[in-house]
Amino acid sequence: MDHLHVSKDLCSLPSWNSWKKMRQWQQWLSTTIPSLIKPYLAYWQQSRHFQDAVNYELPQCNCQSSRWLKVLCIQFNGLKTVDLMVCLCVPTAIQLLWMGFFPCAPLGPTLAISLPVLSLVRQLFMCTPPNISAWSESLEAYLGGMGYKVDTKEGIQWRFGNAYHWYCILEISLEEYIQQHLQGSAPSPPDLCPAPSSFQDPSVSSSKK
Repeated sequence: MDHLHVSKDLCSLPSWNSWKKMRQWQQWLSTTIPSLIKPYLAYWQQSRHFQDAVNYELPQCNCQSSRWLKVLCIQFNGLKTVDLMVCLCVPTAIQLLWMGFFPCAPLGPTLAISLPVLSLVRQLFMCTPPNISAWSESLEAYLGGMGYKVDTKEGIQWRFGNAYHWYCILEISLEEYIQQHLQGSAPSPPDLCPAPSSFQDPSVSSSKK
């Protein structure tokens, strides 16, 4: 009977995917979202509500944990791939935000969505029943009409849905922060990176097929 008992315990353990999702959820909620509140507010103001591009210069870091990361970025006028030098000192989410994008994962994202696109989807879903599946399929078709092709193995639905969910959490967190700040009781979110000052373009390559 011992082997049956062990088998039952093993079956009750969370799967690798469940554990990974739990860790990501904790990373988003405890670290990434709080660290993005002030930079997002600054970006929103400097871009005049997403109307203008923001010039930025992220600090260069030569720590041993730094590595290159390739991220596919979706915007209204197509796709582009950016190569980022990331580490704990200069998190990926911070870099992408100052470029006008929001990642699908807190660490090591493979996809990022432009902030204006996410803002439009959020406004749309306030007026219509949310349907990430239909929106993702429409977006892929729209990009395909311009000659762009998304990875057919993964597609964008799951990653887009994840980015949209946490973007909404960031918007809600920002609204709460502003209300608390106006009342004089807002705790200051952590500053992981200074505000940008001058433009420094990362390595960018086209994703057209």
